[in-house]
Amino acid sequence: MIAVLQLLQLGLICTWYRLDVLLPGRPWWLWLWPFWLVPRGRTSDAERFAGALERLGPIYIKLGQLLSNRADLFTPELIQALRRLRDAVSPIDPGRARELIEAELGAPVDEVFAEYEAAPLAAASIAQVHAARLHSGEAVVIKIVRPNLDRRVRRDLDVLRLLGRIVEFIRPDFQRFKLADVLADYERIILDEMDLRIEALYAELMARNARTHRLYRIAQIHPQYTTERLMVSERVSGIALDDLEGLRSAGVDLSLLAERGVRIFFTQLLSDNFFHADMHPGNHFVDITRPEDPRYLSIDCAIAGSLERRNMATLVKLFLHLDEGDYDGMAQTLARAGWVSPEAPMARLGVVIRRIAEPVRGAPLGQISLAEVVGKIFQAGYEFRFRLPTNLALLHKTLLQIEGLGRQLDPELNLWDIAVPMLRSWHAEHYGPRAVLGRLVGALDALVQLPEAALASIKSGAAPARSAPASASRPRTLLLIALGALIGVAGAGLYPYIAQWCNA
Repeated sequence: MIAVLQLLQLGLICTWYRLDVLLPGRPWWLWLWPFWLVPRGRTSDAERFAGALERLGPIYIKLGQLLSNRADLFTPELIQALRRLRDAVSPIDPGRARELIEAELGAPVDEVFAEYEAAPLAAASIAQVHAARLHSGEAVVIKIVRPNLDRRVRRDLDVLRLLGRIVEFIRPDFQRFKLADVLADYERIILDEMDLRIEALYAELMARNARTHRLYRIAQIHPQYTTERLMVSERVSGIALDDLEGLRSAGVDLSLLAERGVRIFFTQLLSDNFFHADMHPGNHFVDITRPEDPRYLSIDCAIAGSLERRNMATLVKLFLHLDEGDYDGMAQTLARAGWVSPEAPMARLGVVIRRIAEPVRGAPLGQISLAEVVGKIFQAGYEFRFRLPTNLALLHKTLLQIEGLGRQLDPELNLWDIAVPMLRSWHAEHYGPRAVLGRLVGALDALVQLPEAALASIKSGAAPARSAPASASRPRTLLLIALGALIGVAGAGLYPYIAQWCNA
């Protein structure tokens, strides 16, 4: 009954904002609902859609923010409107916030903290943070999840899933938008954000990787004060990444800082395959202890991304084809990865990619935007029915943020020159001649050991009196060794061609 009432409320808001015009073809059944009673007004369709999400509340705003990463599913105008969505929530009542914190700690606030600020530093749709100080003297921040949020989120998700099924039943062609997958991705992200133990785990993994790379540091988590709904972490001391005047006054080389930001992202992506996916300036500060050697200080690791090995390989090959101007190669790589509908006209896709990328190749350094080119190619997926992995949308959003931050620090930043050598290094390590040879040797080794393993398995299941003598397996073993050697010789002969194909 509650779901039906919520659906009714959703329908009324969709009517008020005239979202019916977003449906292509204006199907006849729309006349069964009184959309036509409300004038469209002068605002654009995209702005009305964003307005409807704001009216529906924080959970839908969060959904809109996540949908803004899906340039492969929505028009550029709609994407831009969704990117302007911001949380507009009131903080938790101070007394109630203190009660929630004490319930999670299992102790009074004054017993755990020497100082505690009742007014929050920030409040968002999922959680809010308070400044505090431990009895040891260390400055910390307390992050507390909003009360009763889990029930509301799951209720809203049920309504959205029901709505998605209704839309796909009425319009089967909408199945190409994969609404169920989009909602599943949203559900995973928002439920992960609501469990602060997951954020603490992500922070620990990134901190471990950071100690290896030494270009950045992650705010330390205090696990003894961390629960599903509460997390206590170090309050970092540094200059905000977008405080350009403060950074200049401290003597920080902004060009070096911009370059290091790009290197950190591609190192997290390619070396760690685990990247910070919420790169807005509020989450990153600069340690100016040594201004000539600035390090990033990062907080809020609630959203992180990684790619499957085959998707990473596809992405790297796409970037390298783009660098070489091989647009047909990009189209073929997309097709081989299954990211493009089989019905898509591949020849036209290559032409579209060329039209997007070619003008950028000859542009001045300050006007080259790798993230913009990638975004426009993804937007072409709206026409060609791309089927992109969900984490790729998260990666593109992060790339946009990284490039935007870098350009603020250094308007002449050329992300391309920094990224391409790192991409080539990853490709050579995993698909270069040495890697191909290593995999071939491993396969031959497994092939040689196969008959011995099979014989051991047979022996273990047979009676001792009937077991075959060890000498009986020698002819087969020798035969398979000879066969392995023959395959090895053939592989060596074909090796230059294999290496050339792997580097294509």
